[in-house]
Amino acid sequence: MAGVFRHFAHWGATIYDGGLHTGKSTRICMPASRITKKMAEPAYPSLFDGCELRLSTWIDETRRRAQRQSKADTSTVIEIPAQTLTRLDKATLTNLCHTVIQSGFAVYGWDNEPENIPGALSEMLKQLSLQGGDSGVMREHGDLSLLQDLTGTPRGRFPPYQPAAMNWHTDGYYNAQDQSIRCFTLHCVEAAAQGGALRLMDDTFLVLALHDENPELVKLLSHPEAMTLPHNRDKEGHDRPDRTLPMIFQHEDGAIAIRFTTRSQNIAWHCEATKAAAKRAHELIDANPHWQTRINLKKGQGVITRNVLHTREQFIDRAGYPKRQILRGRFTQLPQPELASQFTYPSDDHNHAVR
Repeated sequence: MAGVFRHFAHWGATIYDGGLHTGKSTRICMPASRITKKMAEPAYPSLFDGCELRLSTWIDETRRRAQRQSKADTSTVIEIPAQTLTRLDKATLTNLCHTVIQSGFAVYGWDNEPENIPGALSEMLKQLSLQGGDSGVMREHGDLSLLQDLTGTPRGRFPPYQPAAMNWHTDGYYNAQDQSIRCFTLHCVEAAAQGGALRLMDDTFLVLALHDENPELVKLLSHPEAMTLPHNRDKEGHDRPDRTLPMIFQHEDGAIAIRFTTRSQNIAWHCEATKAAAKRAHELIDANPHWQTRINLKKGQGVITRNVLHTREQFIDRAGYPKRQILRGRFTQLPQPELASQFTYPSDDHNHAVR
């Protein structure tokens, strides 16, 4: 489907008594003057612009993938010999990328631990065209961030650096549209003594569930002003302005995606109906556990994802056990093995090992 849908349609709405009408007699959204203004902006995903053939094709394809996912063997781990990390064979590269695109994620495992873990991981990811990581996050090893319990430190105020459970979200949901995260990776350097498992769900399945229940839910969450996220400025170098963004959107290559968070504090919703639609989206995630996969990464294992919906269970570090350490990468592109031939292999001594 990539590359098929490139043109965005104008935001469309039915005016009813000064508001947006969903087929009921209740006024739920903006004044007509503001809707008219927004109709001139290319914001509404073209997939939902009224072309029945295009939409039905996407629905059928997404439903087939959802059915396959509910029956799939999610215990599969793509084994990668450590000695091949700097020069993966074409079959492994293709397998990793195909699995990420089709299933939303791929789990891999190294048979041995290299001396320089961040360096070896960076070399592997570069062969998948994953480089030039998200500049909006703190990074210690090139494109990679080391996630661990930093409670009591300035970084410890951010959820990835806390042991508490993290609710459903997609990475970088607050990023500007042109900096949308297409892929995140997690590599387990050390597992927690207890807990820390991930749960993953393809975000397009959620869009499908919303559309199946009521297409108006998709329209509300696709509005260019669906949610406004507050600014963030701190001593760690974050300086992000207020961001007003749609929750459901379309990438330039035509792929439908969702920027999702269950946080409610300080988010300004476009209207009460949009807020209710976001709440319903969360309920639909919980209502479809058969689309979810639980993964508890072991030491030397990692996951490469299409920035699908995910949670993390609470974890516990205990005395006498190694502290949980996860290397995370966030990228604005998808893995693409066909670009691997353009990669030149640098020396192995440009990073320091994580210990």
